[in-house]
Amino acid sequence: MSISSEKYIKQEILEYEDSLKKYRDLYNALDTAEKKGITKGIKKGITEGIKKGKIEGKIEGKIEISLKAIEMGMSINDIVKLTGLSEEQVKKLIP
Repeated sequence: MSISSEKYIKQEILEYEDSLKKYRDLYNALDTAEKKGITKGIKKGITEGIKKGKIEGKIEGKIEISLKAIEMGMSINDIVKLTGLSEEQVKKLIP
């Protein structure tokens, strides 16, 4: 093998190694971005779930209070004022 062909082969090896490094860097960057995206999505889902749960819990609490108030004979207007539910919502609770 001549000196120029050895030099050429070494250059090819260096170019291959550089290409491989770039590929690995890009792969790792994408992998990291994907993991961050998944983590961010999970956190957002949990936050939204907690928020939805709190809202549902407040509504359930208002309904429970309304039912007790109905049992006690309170007027629809007073129950609306007490709970913040609409008149229509309270009327649906009356048996």
